Amino acid sequence: MATLLATKFNGTEPQNGLGSAYEWPLANVGGTTLSVDGVTIPKSFRFIDCDAYCNYDELRIWQSSDTNILDVLSYAAISYVWKGNHQPLPSMSFAVEGAEDGDRISLDVIRIACQFTLNKGAHYLWLDRVSIIQKIEHKADRNWQIMNMADVYRCCRICIVLPGGIGGFVDADEQTSWINRSWTLQEALLPVEAVCLIRWDLGSGWLQNSNEN
Repeated sequence: MATLLATKFNGTEPQNGLGSAYEWPLANVGGTTLSVDGVTIPKSFRFIDCDAYCNYDELRIWQSSDTNILDVLSYAAISYVWKGNHQPLPSMSFAVEGAEDGDRISLDVIRIACQFTLNKGAHYLWLDRVSIIQKIEHKADRNWQIMNMADVYRCCRICIVLPGGIGGFVDADEQTSWINRSWTLQEALLPVEAVCLIRWDLGSGWLQNSNEN
């Protein structure tokens, strides 16, 4: 797979504590491995810009070294399995340099997750695959991110669970390994709200809590 380097974003910075950003045009992302060489700030929180993804076809990542950013930013966090049930077509997905051992990331899955995030009133998405520098020589960034990961999930507006991974959605009755992960406990219990996104082919309807009258 070809490697696609990120370019620095030269537009207006949002007034929310986020600093610099880098991006890739979605039209060029499919079938590639993304590289962040030369654009990242070590030990920074990084978030996908959902508006840029859904409305401008840009995979834009904002980063901030402000340790208070989690308290003020409206964002969702994703919980998923590293190796899931479905493998997306290479042309409709991308890998991240340093994390090629995990599933490729489906462009459609990220788009739906971003749309859901926007519908919930949040604007950014935290996904460890792109929010943490994955290359082994950036171990200091990875260790810093792991130290702060509980706070990432505790402070998010909502946690989006992708039980079958980021390669595709699973059916409601499809078995996955998500519940068996050691990370699942904090990702499910620390957020104020957590929801599962699954494939649904049965038409419109509604869900009701069995305890409700």
